[in-house]
Amino acid sequence: MTALDLLLPTPSIVKENYGSVVSREDLEEGYLGSDMSVFVCKRGYLSEVRVCLEKMEDGSPGERVSCPETLLKADSCGDEIDIASFDSKVTPVIA
Repeated sequence: MTALDLLLPTPSIVKENYGSVVSREDLEEGYLGSDMSVFVCKRGYLSEVRVCLEKMEDGSPGERVSCPETLLKADSCGDEIDIASFDSKVTPVIA
């Protein structure tokens, strides 16, 4: 198994809301529940989603599991979460 085999598909709640705001509750549902993922936001935008996997006896990753409290504390998003759009038609602003 390679790292690419572990990539999760992007939930529809994210795909359908590029460039807009989603509720934390809806995003959690898309990622299987409030303790099944950790959302990291930077400058108000969703930057990454961390998930937890069980460790098999041979050291390989297993199924998704609830994340431990220590990891859940790394969550940095609020109740409303901005999903960035990487649309190439957007004109960059140079300050």
